Amino acid sequence: MWKKAKFHGWLASAILFITALFHGSGYPSVMREIQASNLDADFGRVVGVLWLFASVQWITMAIIALYASYHEGRVAKIVLLGISLLIIIDACLIYWAVGPFLGELMLVISATFYVMSVRRFKA
Repeated sequence: MWKKAKFHGWLASAILFITALFHGSGYPSVMREIQASNLDADFGRVVGVLWLFASVQWITMAIIALYASYHEGRVAKIVLLGISLLIIIDACLIYWAVGPFLGELMLVISATFYVMSVRRFKA
């Protein structure tokens, strides 16, 4: 069971990391679109920071969760469940703002694998 828990944690982190990289790769085109539009420059900088913030947040969560998935115990379970909850909240907010698309599905799959990892922990 422990090997499956580590595998699910690794898989979830890989999916979340890839999602973050895909999201981050859109930054240059988003910034070009903002600069080509007549939006206020300050607003454009805020959108750019928020775009990068999501990618950095997901990469950080993937690293922390990967580390936690290789450790047994109550703290590791709490960390993984907390990260799963944050990912689900992100997916729900994106769904509310943008509608359904592949990025949200990847987030939900990642969170699901983290929960599966916790369920496979001993004790």
